[in-house]
Amino acid sequence: MNEVQSAASVVARAIRGLAPSASDDAASLAAQARRCLEARDGSAAWLLAERLVRTRRGMVADDLVLRSLTLAALDDAAGAWRDVRAALAIDPLHPFANRLALASPDQAERDAATRRLQQPARGAGSARDSSDPVVAAAPAPARRPAAKARGRRRVAVIVPVYDDFTATALCFRTLLANPGDRYKRRIIAIDDATPDPRIAALLDELAQRGHIELVRNPDNGGFAMSVNRGLERLGPDEDVLLLNADTIAPPGLCARMARVAYMQDDIGTVTPLSNNGEYTSMPVRFRENPLPPPDALVELDRLAASQDAVDLVDLPNGVGFCLYVKRAVLETIGPLSTAFGRGYYEDVEFCLRARAAGFRHVCAPGIFVGHAGSRSFKDEKRSLVVANLPLLARLYPGYREQSAGFVRQDPLRAAIARLEQAWLFARQTPLALLVRGPAHDAMLVEHYAATQRAAGLDTIVATVEDGGLRLRDQAGGLPQNVVLTGDGPRELLRDLARLPVAHLAIADPDNLSDGLAAALAEMGWSYDVLLADSGSVDTRRPAAGSTGRVLAGSRHILPATRRLAHALAARFPDAMAKVLAPPELQPGGAAVPQVAASHDLLVVCDALSDSIEELVRGLAIALRQADPRGGIVVDGATSDDRAAMAPGNVFVLGEASADMLSCATSPGTAKGVFFPSRRWGLGDARLDGWMARGVPTAFFDPSVRQCDTAGRDLRLPPDASLEAVVSALRTWWLSLA
Repeated sequence: MNEVQSAASVVARAIRGLAPSASDDAASLAAQARRCLEARDGSAAWLLAERLVRTRRGMVADDLVLRSLTLAALDDAAGAWRDVRAALAIDPLHPFANRLALASPDQAERDAATRRLQQPARGAGSARDSSDPVVAAAPAPARRPAAKARGRRRVAVIVPVYDDFTATALCFRTLLANPGDRYKRRIIAIDDATPDPRIAALLDELAQRGHIELVRNPDNGGFAMSVNRGLERLGPDEDVLLLNADTIAPPGLCARMARVAYMQDDIGTVTPLSNNGEYTSMPVRFRENPLPPPDALVELDRLAASQDAVDLVDLPNGVGFCLYVKRAVLETIGPLSTAFGRGYYEDVEFCLRARAAGFRHVCAPGIFVGHAGSRSFKDEKRSLVVANLPLLARLYPGYREQSAGFVRQDPLRAAIARLEQAWLFARQTPLALLVRGPAHDAMLVEHYAATQRAAGLDTIVATVEDGGLRLRDQAGGLPQNVVLTGDGPRELLRDLARLPVAHLAIADPDNLSDGLAAALAEMGWSYDVLLADSGSVDTRRPAAGSTGRVLAGSRHILPATRRLAHALAARFPDAMAKVLAPPELQPGGAAVPQVAASHDLLVVCDALSDSIEELVRGLAIALRQADPRGGIVVDGATSDDRAAMAPGNVFVLGEASADMLSCATSPGTAKGVFFPSRRWGLGDARLDGWMARGVPTAFFDPSVRQCDTAGRDLRLPPDASLEAVVSALRTWWLSLA
């Protein structure tokens, strides 16, 4: 470390040259991080790169590559490779990430990087039609009235095929197992120069048997070119169903989609619900949710079809994995644009042209189609998205905001919640149920879910919310949108009693209403209690009667930390026979990056309340007065990060998502670490992680009556005033070597 670095904290070095108004600006954060790297200041560069990654939710490959370079500068090879791999998962053709991957310790990764770097540059060699009018401007023809259905409709199902034999075979098997009823249907398969001879043989066999019409492309042209070849074969009265070869068709798909399309004259396209359908994805929109097992797909579609009449929901655009298109749309706006090369966004552009011509795009909530997703493009998907998004944005500048508005409003939530609830209460597979209050410890919940997952059980988390219970699968599966309501706790619990619960847990009963906690204890169920809230064991607070009853009736009590288990003994000595304390962490641990220089204090908190932010501000002033070199790194997000960083000796990393590495879970070598929550600090497992590595730690402990130093650690009483806490922290910080 050079002389300039040693004279200032890492916070000051990171902020130097970064205006407070630029603390949320990605370009400014990246530029400052690169300057710090050039100055061989890896610690400051890491802070900036970490904030950059968190600000953009870890979704930008460039950010992850930059952070990997800062981790490498801190001799954290494992962390650096983790970021390189994450960057390649987002953008497999990212040139710099692939050049870094050439030095991977894994031979397969080196070989894959070599192959990617040998591919043509983005935009080169793809099947783009430069004469396509969409390249120049998005056409907006006058609207032509949609034809009404008369008698038997004819539907051509166009299925472009390229890769993934197993998914392709299943797609055709399910499609052929459900022949058209009063809708005359034919299947046109487009072999887009598949590299798999098994797929070619399958298509030949299906064509020879008369099940499909087969069209073969001489070269791989991509989705739009393949669809357009199918459109050339349409009759004058045929509608179209575009279907990906990795979908699983439910019974009567064509008839049901056509029925929705002709409910109103101005409907142009119809998209069903799916596990992987962009806007129509469930349980989480715009996510590639896992493909449910075959029996679950059948049940989801059956339940969707059996729901009472559900209003159609308008979409900004249809989605091409399963898209019913009326003939009138094709006659008005023509085929798909080939300006997008091998794939991605051509279906969006087609639908936006149709909308400009007066057609609507709707979701059919009564139909569910399984979709594996990205099978043909495999790891090219992100690269194609990155390449084609600018073209779509140029043609339709307002589209992204319209799409974002749909996501914010989430008009499909009600329909999806009804389907999820029907599916959940029809479920027979045993599950684990965790009931918790609105305030909770996320790490404790995830640990419980992981334990149940190892035992073969999904975990449904029931969270108290506005007088009801929100039910969510902890692993991200079904359900995610269900809210139970009722007149009082017992009515809510009667609904929960319908579930096939094999294991029940109650998290921090002190955070539940007395009525709900008492009702749970009186249900006659066997249950465990999870504890992370140190307020439950604070002897200065009157004991909540319901908490004592819940603990007395439990099978086991699982405190989040051994420190909390010791406090529990003082508060509820009769319950100690039921306590299963976590194992004690051993000192030491794997080498981790230096995230703060010796003058800095790391403040660890997942969510900063107003009182904690006030504490951080007071602490920043006290440390600066004590030593101008002192700085604070906040591992969390504030209500206004710019304002928090304005004093110049505070750096806010921002909120870390569940799948992003937090420096709080991978301790570094800060001068000291402070857990500012008066409620959760004692039960935070990360506290034990820091202490096991010998890092001086300050936290609130309900067992102490005044600020107390134990070795190099500082324990604070939860009822201490702000001034007393700041003073004790300042004295403790100055005492650290």
